[in-house]
Amino acid sequence: MQHFRSIFFILVTGFFLSGCLKDRFLNLPVFYRGAKIVGNESTEISAVNFGLRKGDEYYRIRFQVFTSSPDIKPEVIALRFKEDSDSTVWIDFVSRNEEGLKLKISDSCATRDNPAIRLCWSDQNLTLELYDQGVSYNLMRDRGPLSSELNHTKGQPFTLKELVGRARIRNYKSAEEAISVFQAKEKISEARGNLLPHLNMRDVVSVVTEGPLGLISSVGDLLPFIFPTSWNDWSKSRELYQAEILSFAALLANEMNTVEGFYYVIHRDQAMLLFLDQQINKLETIQASIKKLEDRGALQPGSTTDFKLSIRSIQQDRRQLASLIEKELAALAEAVALSPVYQKIDIASIQLPDLLTVNRSPSAHEFVETAKARSLELGTLYFMQEAAGVETGQKQFGFLDPNSGEFFGAGYSSSIRIAGAEIEKLKIRTLAMETGLERKSVEVAADLSEAIDIYRRANEGATDVERRLDQVVWKPLERGAISLNDSKILLQVIELFRKSIEFEASRLSSAHAYLIAESKLNRLLLNGFYEGLEVVSLPKGPSR
Repeated sequence: MQHFRSIFFILVTGFFLSGCLKDRFLNLPVFYRGAKIVGNESTEISAVNFGLRKGDEYYRIRFQVFTSSPDIKPEVIALRFKEDSDSTVWIDFVSRNEEGLKLKISDSCATRDNPAIRLCWSDQNLTLELYDQGVSYNLMRDRGPLSSELNHTKGQPFTLKELVGRARIRNYKSAEEAISVFQAKEKISEARGNLLPHLNMRDVVSVVTEGPLGLISSVGDLLPFIFPTSWNDWSKSRELYQAEILSFAALLANEMNTVEGFYYVIHRDQAMLLFLDQQINKLETIQASIKKLEDRGALQPGSTTDFKLSIRSIQQDRRQLASLIEKELAALAEAVALSPVYQKIDIASIQLPDLLTVNRSPSAHEFVETAKARSLELGTLYFMQEAAGVETGQKQFGFLDPNSGEFFGAGYSSSIRIAGAEIEKLKIRTLAMETGLERKSVEVAADLSEAIDIYRRANEGATDVERRLDQVVWKPLERGAISLNDSKILLQVIELFRKSIEFEASRLSSAHAYLIAESKLNRLLLNGFYEGLEVVSLPKGPSR
């Protein structure tokens, strides 16, 4: 009797483990956060579990792993096992074409000896150790916001890579979380709108705060994207599953591009602030010379005060711009899940492009077809059409346009239903998206070309002003023969400094406008920071 019970226990246990292996993988979290350790170096990472799928003779589960450095391509790691086996799992490192590594399962871990690998999982954690390479991935269920500093050195300014990297590894578990980045743009736009009426040199500094060179209007100004209510429940349909993965990649790309654009806008404002400081210092040097002349009786009483008033108006504008930058940095902090109060941030300086040496900018026809072929949005719509042709049920997707201003409510600005009757509507959406891509390609090409032209004209103007200031002020000042005893000369000096500020504002704005347009081009073509975001292959359908 005891022998019979032992056999029965073994049979039941074997059946339980076989049935539970799939269930245990099904219960893995969708979003993870943790660290990748290489030797003694630890890097914060996030990962997305794209769900358990049945194909050919295997069940597969794919993970996309993001590091906090956006110039490192995401890794794709897949696990697979056979339905009739509870003892073996294979691991595929898809990104580096290292596949078919067989591991032996024991409880909730799996191991192999050559190369030495250990994989363990639960409904909360996942660890993967590659002993021969000295690499380990330690992941846990994402339960909250990003850590405050990641790998950032406290007290140091954040680099562009760090902030775009934060946008990439922040898990956007719902549309509401995604919207938070676009809301930051609205806050910055509002702060700029409130600033303009208070500027003394409104006609000069407004080039920084409004109009085509205001830049903020162009940040995040890409295509609408499509998304499910959340990514916590991947579709069972193969086609919808592929659509959801591409929509998630499009979301990440748009969030990253928006943060990259914020960085350039704030960097431009900080550069303008520094230039204003330099101009104020120069004017104060001239003011000291005016005071000496007034004290000797060479200038009428009050000349120093009149000149000082002109400086004061620039100082007030400088203070207003400094306040704007504080608000912009707070909005940027919020966009990358930092506290605007407890983790006040600053940004590191970047090298600006020398647009005098750029021979030409690309025209739209040179890259538009590549943009279409690499479009995550068109890929999403293609798979949605495929799904609508085979699905008998329905699923609702949101259609979010960050530029419409309609996405702050409880619902979506518009939505898309996946059902057979909706195929024609999806085709119309696809054609509209293709047209939108063509329009955006033209706009990006025009922005690049315009930035180069404006930069060169502003550079010529700034050079002419500096030459004239040399003639009127600096050379005579060096010789001790400055002729500031004429009120007309004083007015000319003030006007030249105003022109200098105006041309420098245009030069700085156009250089940063070029960077924003370049980042949009990289986003459209999935180059640079945006490379490797797509996990599934982009389709080669008729609309591609």
